[in-house]
Amino acid sequence: MSPDCCVCNKDLLDKNGKAPENWSVCINCINEGYFICEADRKVFNCNEVDSKSFKIDKIQSLIFSGFEILKTVNEDFFNTYMNYKKKVCCNNCYNILYLSKCIEKLKSDLSADTMVKIVFEDIPFKHSEEGNKKCIDLLNNKIKELEILRKQYMDIT
Repeated sequence: MSPDCCVCNKDLLDKNGKAPENWSVCINCINEGYFICEADRKVFNCNEVDSKSFKIDKIQSLIFSGFEILKTVNEDFFNTYMNYKKKVCCNNCYNILYLSKCIEKLKSDLSADTMVKIVFEDIPFKHSEEGNKKCIDLLNNKIKELEILRKQYMDIT
């Protein structure tokens, strides 16, 4: 038994059974199939989870002037989806993780100083103030929408 392991030492979990931010799992527990869910930080055994049935309920898309902003997130997530399925305990958490990746991408685009130049290289009005404002508003609205949707999934788990 490792005193730092969230599986061995249940006292490290909060009242809802969630691991702390800086959690660890010992090698013995990992070998037995125990992990911490990346979406809700609950302990689960991957041998008891049917991750083959996990699916994204709604693929996200955000198009601005013909450019699919979430294309790279979707490609990455679905090209490596089996890796993501091993990191979560249920389908709701799979959706939470997906939405979190989408939000992370949009916030990254929003925070870039040269966002319009980096994200929208081929858009004719990329340097205009009007184009920049439309882009920022679009990103902010989509982030809010995805955060609401993610919260709905979190309330279910």
